[in-house]
Amino acid sequence: MLSRRNTTEPFDRFPPRLNKAKRKGHDIDTKGIHANNPSSIFASFKRKKIQEVEEKPDDLKAKFIEMDAENKRQMQQVPCVEFGRFEIKTWYPSPYPKAFYPHDKLFVCESCLGYTSTKRLLEHHRADECDLAKKRPPGRKVYDEMLEDSSTLTLIEVDGKTDALYCQNLCLFAKLFMDQKTLYFDVSLFWFYILCVEDKDGVHPVGYFSKEKENPDQYNLSCIVVFPPYQRNGNGSLLISLSYEITKREQTVGTPEKPLSTLGRAAYIEYWRYVLLTQLSKCNSKSVSIQKLSYATGIMACDLLETFKECNGLLAETKKNTLVIHEAILQTQLEVLRPLRVCQPRQLKWKPSAKPSR
Repeated sequence: MLSRRNTTEPFDRFPPRLNKAKRKGHDIDTKGIHANNPSSIFASFKRKKIQEVEEKPDDLKAKFIEMDAENKRQMQQVPCVEFGRFEIKTWYPSPYPKAFYPHDKLFVCESCLGYTSTKRLLEHHRADECDLAKKRPPGRKVYDEMLEDSSTLTLIEVDGKTDALYCQNLCLFAKLFMDQKTLYFDVSLFWFYILCVEDKDGVHPVGYFSKEKENPDQYNLSCIVVFPPYQRNGNGSLLISLSYEITKREQTVGTPEKPLSTLGRAAYIEYWRYVLLTQLSKCNSKSVSIQKLSYATGIMACDLLETFKECNGLLAETKKNTLVIHEAILQTQLEVLRPLRVCQPRQLKWKPSAKPSR
């Protein structure tokens, strides 16, 4: 039976005690992690990092590939997870301890994302122990939008340093539905933006995207996941549009972290094409500056040029930094342009912080 624990004792059930955690191809022994010091999970990784910096880049790359493959072989897939009112079949392995799903089913708290092995323990946790039960994720609300069914769509910005345990649990859960990205446990370097639906029954996480706090490559999104029950209704494009709206508030341009998966690239091409055609429809001239187009949309010039290639014949010619648009083809493509779910910029209450939290 779960009970309240002193915060100086090791993690157990809620929050989870992780025997092995995967981060960029490394095994991290988490024995002895304490609730008041979640950063201790990174100690062994940092020691390995120091030892490896003197190795040749090619040797390091080969080692990381080998270790990542071994970790994937050792990870077992949780067949099924109960999350809120949904029972979800998982897609990929995630390093949850096998002891927590002895009957091939894991129970995850919809509020704090902690996990346990039985329905009874989950209900006890939510009734007596979960500080976030029926509440929003920790952090600040930066976006809200009323839906037709009177529920509210909200976006919560969570600092990976301030709320490390919540973000680690989020990464563990998200790994069940993604294969391309490596699970990150050093969450302190990232912002997490969790999309939620709020209704009379509580707050329900829909998906999220993460963003590195400081990145010289101008990545405005590191990872994006929409949980299976909420897919195929535009939440992916909504999250992408929110990431670009934040980029525009920073008065810069951005791009998603590369490489993109096949599905990820398809989603971005669809978004870029929608934004590009919509923006061009507002131009009074058939000539447009690629730089002005980039800053107006928040999309990097290289991504816009890639999108033009997908819009057959739209680009008539290029003159230095100026693009000449084929107006007839633009009108034809606008007529068949499928509506895309994007954010309402006025509903975003986000301003850049003076200095990133590190």
